[in-house]
Amino acid sequence: MEEKDEPGQMSKREQQEIEQALNKSLSEDLVKFLEKIRDTGLDPLGFGLRFYGTHWNNRTEEEQWKEIYPRIRFEVKVNTSVKSTGYNR
Repeated sequence: MEEKDEPGQMSKREQQEIEQALNKSLSEDLVKFLEKIRDTGLDPLGFGLRFYGTHWNNRTEEEQWKEIYPRIRFEVKVNTSVKSTGYNR
């Protein structure tokens, strides 16, 4: 496989536009996924364990977590990089 700079290939600008669109789409999808999990009341990713680990000496930590978790807002940043746009034989 070899990289070629032919007219039919994607330009660097087009590649960056695709990366930005992919970053945005994945970020939005991941936030929706995390919110869906949160809305079920489940915590399969262990956010509560992290909370308990930093509030280990507090008797009311479980009550606090039950109040906090339903209101958590997620911020996801995705950074993709297109390494290759295909190959020619």
